[in-house]
Amino acid sequence: VYVASLELVITHFETPLSEMAEKGGGFITHDDVKGIFSELKVIYLYNQIFLADLLQRKAEGEEKCWMENKYSDIISRITQYLKSYTAYYNNYNNSLATLSKCTERSKFREFLEQKENLAKEPLSSLLIRPIQRVPKYVLLLRDWMKHLPFTHPDYNPLKKAEDEMIAIARDLNERVRDSGVFMEILRVNYQLSPPILDFVQPHRRFVREAPLGFRPAPKAKIKSRWGILCNDVLLITRPPVSPSSFPSLSRGNPNQFASSRASTSVSRPSLPPSPKALTKERVYKREVMVLLKNSTAWSFPDDDPDPVRKREREMGFFAFTIDTPTKSFQLFSDSPEERQNWIQMLNLRGTSAESRIQSYRQVTHIKSSRRAQSVSAEVYGKI
Repeated sequence: VYVASLELVITHFETPLSEMAEKGGGFITHDDVKGIFSELKVIYLYNQIFLADLLQRKAEGEEKCWMENKYSDIISRITQYLKSYTAYYNNYNNSLATLSKCTERSKFREFLEQKENLAKEPLSSLLIRPIQRVPKYVLLLRDWMKHLPFTHPDYNPLKKAEDEMIAIARDLNERVRDSGVFMEILRVNYQLSPPILDFVQPHRRFVREAPLGFRPAPKAKIKSRWGILCNDVLLITRPPVSPSSFPSLSRGNPNQFASSRASTSVSRPSLPPSPKALTKERVYKREVMVLLKNSTAWSFPDDDPDPVRKREREMGFFAFTIDTPTKSFQLFSDSPEERQNWIQMLNLRGTSAESRIQSYRQVTHIKSSRRAQSVSAEVYGKI
């Protein structure tokens, strides 16, 4: 089944797209094809050989005593094949980014929809099959060894192969975890309006999203906004729902932010979103994009005597500022702890997304909740 799914990708998608790239015309380029499919054909060829070897050995072993049947030489070769998986894993984020870029082209979308209907499965779910395969190798081998006595000639070689597979699987699992964070970038990209050119980048990672207050000018009212933090940018957006009004200081409204200062949990989904699903309505209206390089986030101390800031704190608005080389932005959280969370994460610019996420987990005890949007909608009201 696995080999058949790889063959499906090659015959229905990679080969036709390669032929179209050869003809030219701007539909698809060779770089696009290489970016999407990477080492998939090599993985397919290796698994064809592996499957054929297993079937042949099984046929030969039917006439032998089970203690004489040996598969360890075939299984041991898998660890050599896994080098091609490493290259595929390394390219996976770029694969998703390239696929996302290509789906912006109408002719590519038409091609994809036609082929996915024939394959009865989205290309994105087929591309993740090799990602899911390595852990299955480990589980299958472990289950196999449960039925082998220590005295079997295959036991020690298979145990060595298992140890090597586990080491490779652990390394690849870290890469997959990072890919799960990257998939959130695809989601954010297709929910932004207006879209940001080249927002999807292999290096960019999603960190969190949560309600924020935003003051667009020094004397302006505080607006209810939705912050989306990546490892190199902060997006300040207008939520898709009509959130309850961020309390205006001029009106003296004592209501505070949503009690749940939410972050989106970052976990690896079993399947990436299909391009068809990604082309849904864009729901976040982008207002400001803050580049975090050479920026600094800070706040005044809570005992600051300034009457305006004191009044804001009494009403539950805890301000912090992001200074960039060209402009400053004033934002608000609903507690000193949440404000400090934002400041710490914003000042981790230049580090990996995983470092930002780990830092967030260390500085907050708030459980992640995907219901943050609905919670904020109930509390904020109309702007």
